[in-house]
Amino acid sequence: MPAAALVFELGLAHGPGVPPNHPGASASAGVWEVRRIVSAVVPIALLPLLENHGASGMLAAIIGALLASLALILAAAPPGHARKPVG
Repeated sequence: MPAAALVFELGLAHGPGVPPNHPGASASAGVWEVRRIVSAVVPIALLPLLENHGASGMLAAIIGALLASLALILAAAPPGHARKPVG
C-alpha cells in the first residue's frame, strides 16, 4: 500500500500550479479526487497490519513510505527557483 501512496503523491507535483483554464486542470481535479479516496482507504487498509504486527509494525510501514517519498523527491524533484535543488 505505501507504493500506491507514492504514485498519488506524484500527481501533486503539477496539481497546485496548474491554472483552472489549463487543459491539465481536469487531470489535476481527477488526481485530487483519487487522493481523497486513497486518504480514506489507506487507514482502513492498515488496520490488519496493526492487528497482526502491532503499532511498531504499522509505524515501520509508515516510516518506510515516508523514506521512499523523501528519496523520490531528492532524486527526481525539479530544481527550485534559484535553479538549485530543493533540500
